[in-house]
Amino acid sequence: MKKLYTLAVALFSTLAIAQTNGGFEDWTDGAPAPWTIILGSNGGSITQSTSTFHSGSSAVALTAPTGTGNNRIQYIDIDVTEGQSCTISYWYNDNDNNARFRHWGSFRNSEGALASGLQPAAFQPSTYNANTSGWQQVTVNATAPTGATSLRVDFRVFQQANDASRGTVYLDDVIITPNTASIKDNAIPGLSIYPNPVTDGTLNIKT
Repeated sequence: MKKLYTLAVALFSTLAIAQTNGGFEDWTDGAPAPWTIILGSNGGSITQSTSTFHSGSSAVALTAPTGTGNNRIQYIDIDVTEGQSCTISYWYNDNDNNARFRHWGSFRNSEGALASGLQPAAFQPSTYNANTSGWQQVTVNATAPTGATSLRVDFRVFQQANDASRGTVYLDDVIITPNTASIKDNAIPGLSIYPNPVTDGTLNIKT
């Protein structure tokens, strides 16, 4: 016998998108709020570029140090929950053999960064981005591990080799997106909806 149901649910998605100055158009006192510039001890710089950019009229120019360490630009921490799918997307331009560059995403809790074994490899790559002949988009996805309550994302520039002079890499149009889809209300007895919230793009409904 067929059963006909009227399903009264509220399906919603929560997007926390770091588009607050993700295009690096607004700068005050040498920094694009709410981003933070962190410089190492071996020189280099992070500055606004109005001559090389992907969209709008501005981007970030990350100039490498002349020794060990890195220079970085870091976004404010974004709230996440364990099991939540997260995406980091950005455009970069690295046509300089004196610098190398990569993104770095760190899942955290109130005590700091989670153990390295819990950090997804896609967000903490062991290699550097390839050189480009122009602008190149990078998009990586990962799931927040057990215990994660926030995500911290930064972009880092390093010296290419020990004898390299200060090379520059450009960054623009950053989007950081934690996604959650879930069923807010289900009033039908015997109806099973899982996983709730959705973590892999698939929602199962079972009676």
